[in-house]
Amino acid sequence: MTDQTQPQPEVVPTPQAPKEPFYSGIWNVFLSPASFFESQREKPNWWFPTLLIALAFIVWALLIGDIQNETIEAEVRELLDGRPLPEGASFDQQGGLIGSIIGGVIFAFLIPLIAASLSFLVGSFMMGGKATFSATWSIHAWAAYAWMLISIVLLAPLIIATGNYAASLSLAAILPEQRVFSWTNALLSRISVQHIGQLIIAGIGLAITFGFSRNKGIIIAVITLGFMALVGAAFQMMPAMFL
Repeated sequence: MTDQTQPQPEVVPTPQAPKEPFYSGIWNVFLSPASFFESQREKPNWWFPTLLIALAFIVWALLIGDIQNETIEAEVRELLDGRPLPEGASFDQQGGLIGSIIGGVIFAFLIPLIAASLSFLVGSFMMGGKATFSATWSIHAWAAYAWMLISIVLLAPLIIATGNYAASLSLAAILPEQRVFSWTNALLSRISVQHIGQLIIAGIGLAITFGFSRNKGIIIAVITLGFMALVGAAFQMMPAMFL
């Protein structure tokens, strides 16, 4: 008898998600965030979106810096009720613009870093997920970039049109008067178009990075960004607390 060997089945390699260039996040973080973050899992990039945020803040300051300064000055003088400004306080337009730019550059690096630290703590130690810190940082940097771009495209025109820095695309719009130094406005303004967009993008990315369901990723994003929003509201109100 002649030995007959059975033909071995052909092994077809499992297709992998195509690697998207890191700069494609400029548009793909809006158009297809899931596929973009999936393609970036092995080699996350946080420095590029951080650079984009810093540049966006410079654009933001140039667009609405004067209105921001004027709105805050008017509210501070109203709170002082005729009393002189505290020693060292100034509302110089050029100084305010430079301060906004410097603050924006610091924001670009520090805020995503803090948010990533919180998400990493919740996702890794509280929920048992597996992710690198750099990947978590990358997610929050891209989400913050989305927040900044939405603010420039949608919110900046509203602020320019109304001449009020406190104007917002948020639940604060239901208030009879929108003010910077108002606890109600400070809290409700965090439930806005740009904050919701940031939360959804961060939730999608965190779910992919930690290997969780989409719902768990959103939960981590809500915990992290919710805490950051409360802290941001407190910082917004801090000048009024000392007047």
